[in-house]
Amino acid sequence: MTTDTERSNVWREKGERVLLYNRLFFLYVAVVVSFLSFFLFYKSYALGPVRVSDTIGDSRPGIGADHVLQFTPSSTIPVNGKIIIIPQPNAFTIPSGMDRSDVDVLVNGVEKLLSATPGVGTDIVVTMVSGTSGVITMTPKSGPINAGSVVTVLIGVNATYIDLGAYQIQSPSSTGSYAVDIEIKDASNVRLGVASAMVAILEGVGMTGYIGAAPPPPPVPAPAPAPAGGGAGGLQIVQTFGTGTIVFCGKGYPREKVALLKDAQVATSTIAQTDDGFSFTLGSLNGLYSFGFYGTDHKGRVSSVATLAVRAENDKSLQAPCIILPPTLTTDKSEIKIGDTLIISGQTVSFGEVSIVVAPGKLDDAARRVITTTADKDGFYRTSFLTTGLVQGATYLVAAQVKKESYLSSYSLSDEVIVGGKTVFRGEGEKICFRYDLNCDGSVNLVDFSILAYWYKRPLTDIARQKYDLNDDGKVDLRDFSILAFYWTG
Repeated sequence: MTTDTERSNVWREKGERVLLYNRLFFLYVAVVVSFLSFFLFYKSYALGPVRVSDTIGDSRPGIGADHVLQFTPSSTIPVNGKIIIIPQPNAFTIPSGMDRSDVDVLVNGVEKLLSATPGVGTDIVVTMVSGTSGVITMTPKSGPINAGSVVTVLIGVNATYIDLGAYQIQSPSSTGSYAVDIEIKDASNVRLGVASAMVAILEGVGMTGYIGAAPPPPPVPAPAPAPAGGGAGGLQIVQTFGTGTIVFCGKGYPREKVALLKDAQVATSTIAQTDDGFSFTLGSLNGLYSFGFYGTDHKGRVSSVATLAVRAENDKSLQAPCIILPPTLTTDKSEIKIGDTLIISGQTVSFGEVSIVVAPGKLDDAARRVITTTADKDGFYRTSFLTTGLVQGATYLVAAQVKKESYLSSYSLSDEVIVGGKTVFRGEGEKICFRYDLNCDGSVNLVDFSILAYWYKRPLTDIARQKYDLNDDGKVDLRDFSILAFYWTG
């Protein structure tokens, strides 16, 4: 005869088996759903753009920055298909005033005619959704964009074809890595693919570059010896390395030096070929890195820094998107009378198409003027600018960018020219100071430290802000001392 306890145990065992079966069933469903999700995810990404990159004009947090996106679609984008640029929501902000005049599109190096609405001669229709969840949509109208084409999209004041851009995408307010997605759809709004370009937002690191010779990398501290006897004593510095490799390529100044920065330190350098080409290979990598490239021209002038964020993975070799160095630039006068001619010159890639902006106060000013010229076989360019029509008493910025084939650079370092009552030439012996050499004596040492210490946490005058606020955040604090220490020569 079965007792109540035995019946209870039987029912308990049945209940536990049912519960176990239920758990196994739901686990099975979860595995199937996960597999299908992965398959669909993989399929979507596999069909997407390849070789995607996004180079920003300034990587500091919370400010407006130009973007140069470049990608190669693996599927043809048909007429009435869509290219949708999606900056990471709640991180980037598309301003309300931004429109198609703030965008340039090149396909295989050829500028396309853009419009906000379809019309005769329009190649691509560009529409915007502003805000922290904003998107930019581009719809081909005059013909498809074939698979394998190199598509370059400029967003910001670097858009200068027909109309001049006036607005920039605002970067996230915090440092870190952020995604900019490029989604491709067909004419029926069916997704053909999507891919992400990663952007590194860093404190005080932008395309402002170096004014002067590039500093040597700081020495790597030696690991402390392990304590004897296996006890837990002392400080041990452990260096970890990956096994990934990244191959870099680009265009520089013919037969001139190109330097590669890794996380703000000089990693290596090379000499560009006569056809502008250069390449680097870095190994022992794993993780997300911020890389920078700058060139030195035949007169020792240093370009602004072109930045690129790349993620390396162990045991994998990655080909990074190729870049083009910004030009160097100098003007022959520091002050000029209205009506006199300003000579602008510098060095860039061979036969590059150079666009020079002359603008009051800031490069995106609505009153800016743009002139163009072409460099020679050695990358040298020189042009004249008549100052008639400039504003008396204003200080103008002069900067250049270069285009060659499907490449378009960011802006050069800028020169300042005052429109005054006289014309003052920049002397051949004029001293150009490295920015972090605060007293311009050729060294970064205790004298510069004492100058910076005077302004520590004090209100800054306009001149002091330009000279001593080393990371351009409106104040002198410990971050500025950290920057000074990095460039220390003694």
